[in-house]
Amino acid sequence: MIKGGKYLLYLDECIFTDKNTRNKIYGIAGVAVHESQLYSMRKSLGDLKVKLWGTERKYGAAKNIILHSSEIRKAVVTNIPEYDIFKKKENIRKVFTGIDSIIEAQKLVVFGTVVDLNLLELKYKVAKGSSNYRGDSICLTEIINNYACFLKWHNATGHIVFESRASKSGAIADDKFRKQFYKIMTHGTTIYKGLDLQNTIIGMEFIKKQENEAGLQIADFTVQPFLMNFCGEKQTKPSIYRTLKKHRYSGAESFGEKDSKIFGVKYIK
Repeated sequence: MIKGGKYLLYLDECIFTDKNTRNKIYGIAGVAVHESQLYSMRKSLGDLKVKLWGTERKYGAAKNIILHSSEIRKAVVTNIPEYDIFKKKENIRKVFTGIDSIIEAQKLVVFGTVVDLNLLELKYKVAKGSSNYRGDSICLTEIINNYACFLKWHNATGHIVFESRASKSGAIADDKFRKQFYKIMTHGTTIYKGLDLQNTIIGMEFIKKQENEAGLQIADFTVQPFLMNFCGEKQTKPSIYRTLKKHRYSGAESFGEKDSKIFGVKYIK
């Protein structure tokens, strides 16, 4: 991993229903990439799209198609014209293998948190429905702690890029999440003071998936595998879980080692 300079942490969210308990499992996860690797990462994702659609669409049109993992898996029942190619399992395998290769080649570092929202309500007597807001707060706090730790060990500064939740009705979901981010950055955590965080993580922005940001599209593939593992379910094939597991931050200057469950992707039950 590269020292100095700036890292960007691309994050996405996902909610999953545990088949056994029917509990709502919520997670935020994504990948950190050094600024010097952005061009290479974006080019690699563009090349993957051209490889998938190059015979059907012009070069520019192929690169502008946006990858969404869950929609790719559901291509046989969705009505997305660009995703017709994913009615062939071979092409689903190609896209997941391609994302896996990008994570490996770029040595992207994985961060995240997963929490059982229903258990949160039950254990702490939280009013039903309000756990979604607390789930964001818990996940974001853990990720900020670990991302700051990573940045400090690499003598770098960082930025967070979160997939926008804005809809036609407005951007209130983004506003609430931004409020939580600034509260954490102002008041600090149980580990870092506010000033420590402010000197390390220099900001956060929201980008819509439609803007075709490569980092967010890769982050989209990272969340659900951890939610399924949290629930003890078998991974849906094709799966990139093994690679994601190896790339979790594990403290100091390492990733993929024994403390990955603490510093990389933390499970809160």
